[in-house]
Amino acid sequence: MTYSLQLYTLRAAMGEDLPGTIRRVAELGYTAVEPYNFVATAEELAEALAANGLTAPSGHAPLLRADQDEIFDAARRLGIGTVIDPHVERFHWTTAADIQTTAEALNAAAKKGAEYGITVGYHNHEFELEERIDGVSGLEVLAGHLDPEVVLEVDTYWAAVGARTPSSCSGASAAACASSTSRTARSPRTTRSRSPSARAACASGTCSTPSPTSRRPSWNSTTSTATSSPPSPTAWST
Repeated sequence: MTYSLQLYTLRAAMGEDLPGTIRRVAELGYTAVEPYNFVATAEELAEALAANGLTAPSGHAPLLRADQDEIFDAARRLGIGTVIDPHVERFHWTTAADIQTTAEALNAAAKKGAEYGITVGYHNHEFELEERIDGVSGLEVLAGHLDPEVVLEVDTYWAAVGARTPSSCSGASAAACASSTSRTARSPRTTRSRSPSARAACASGTCSTPSPTSRRPSWNSTTSTATSSPPSPTAWST
């Protein structure tokens, strides 16, 4: 099992000392990270990752609001295989037409990403589950319009906050929980799903999650094969 630390949880430290923060992440035992808004720091980040033996299997970037070629070029340089758009404003989730427009934009981004050998996905918060279209959550509506190539990094913490508390993964929905990214402290848990049926299942509430009030770290895998134990939940210190 490979555990990936979402660098957004360390954004203050990253802003003050990127190389030192990455070095400390490696010292704590991580071997992979998930960068955020990585275009601006691509050169420095690439050097820091290489110097500390870290990889970046996935990363967050505003694909639907910024230059996609620039994002994919930076992602390829960093070795990022999956680029996740982490946020589409809530007002885009209030009608079926708006959600379909978002899905079409993600589908188009995925086609461009494929030219770079990169997969595209979306990361939810609570409002995609709170907004309902004819009784169906916005996230499920989105999943129904996505091409199979587009993945969902389903944040089951925010799914729970959005009043769609997931249950344990089993059966056909197990694929929806095959890979995910790690967050720390009060940060949500995430699960990446590839198949449309798995995406819809996870969005409907079939993936495991800690209690929304939990403040313990969530250790979530970026691969489906266990190879090591997660780092101990060590307090951040320099």
